[in-house]
Amino acid sequence: MNIRDIIEDDLVRLNNKDYIFEKVNGEYTPIKFNDFVAKSKAFATFLVDSGLKNKTVILIGKNSINLMIADVAVTFYTDICASMALGVTAEDIKDAVDSLGAEAILFTSDQAEKVSNINTLADRKSGSAGMPRPI
Repeated sequence: MNIRDIIEDDLVRLNNKDYIFEKVNGEYTPIKFNDFVAKSKAFATFLVDSGLKNKTVILIGKNSINLMIADVAVTFYTDICASMALGVTAEDIKDAVDSLGAEAILFTSDQAEKVSNINTLADRKSGSAGMPRPI
């Protein structure tokens, strides 16, 4: 049984139960397990339709429900997700892109400057794979 099958089986057991909580306007709002899985599948469909099936994707962002949805979408429904800590530098990201052969980087807006600096680093390094698709 793979992870995707486990999630599908959990849908029967946890279907409409509160799964995680998101802080909105100072109050915690529950997200149901079935809603979380549906959002993950919808995002996975977008990624697959964008040509990322069986591709490596780097994920950088603050811990949040959206980050969790993206992680599940990539890991369980497309292929490999390489999550990176917020403190990484553009150089760290570029090294990960080169060593993993990443096809795309999913990132939150607060990481945009670091991600945009990858092209500069790619131009300076010989043999660099260049910039993957930012999403």
